[in-house]
Amino acid sequence: MCRVLFLILLLSLSRTFAQASLTPFGATPDQVLVLYNADWQKDVDGSEPGQDSKEVAEYYVRMHTDPVTGKKPYLLGLGCVHGKKHLTHKKHLNHWVIREKSQDNKDGIVFVGKGKGPRAGEWARDSRHVEIVLDPGEEVIDWDSVEMWCQSDQSKEKKLVTPIVTGIPQKKGREFVYPDIEEGKGRCYRFDAHQLFKGTVWVTFKAKNTSGKLIRDLKLKYYDRDDFEFSTVGRYKRK
Repeated sequence: MCRVLFLILLLSLSRTFAQASLTPFGATPDQVLVLYNADWQKDVDGSEPGQDSKEVAEYYVRMHTDPVTGKKPYLLGLGCVHGKKHLTHKKHLNHWVIREKSQDNKDGIVFVGKGKGPRAGEWARDSRHVEIVLDPGEEVIDWDSVEMWCQSDQSKEKKLVTPIVTGIPQKKGREFVYPDIEEGKGRCYRFDAHQLFKGTVWVTFKAKNTSGKLIRDLKLKYYDRDDFEFSTVGRYKRK
């Protein structure tokens, strides 16, 4: 999915608090402002001509236009300007997460487990879905040399893993399927680390070629999703 900045702001929600009773209030179409990412440059295949962020915003406007009065939401494109010379920085609004200097929320999710949580910008791998793909390319891999270990970050206990081994996963529709192993093709190694250890774990993966040379030596950190929770105030104000 494209990274679309799509914020809907209500222009007017004024009500008199002196009223004896409050009644439900809904904004009319012309009281809605639709913001889109004017810096976005991509136009994915299969979509209408034009950049995708504006396209989604225009679609919202069409779907929320009053067929009787013709009233419709307003559109406003946002661009990002940085520095003293007001030079436009075309990438700032096009990240998966829009960075900010404040530390008030951190995406509304906080780490509550033991040890250190993910660093800023770190991709938190789910320990329930450990999946490592080994594509040989021009290498001739000694598949019997492959080893996987799982170690608890807290207790330091280490266990040898017997993973599920399949061919390289293939995407069909919106899901991935795991074909059978084929000679001369890559393999996928996967297991549920949460069944071995609760909390954060480290997964070690090693493989050699037929000459005995180590060609893969990975040590990856995985987090327990039970160690995260939603927060309306963020970790910096959490009690």
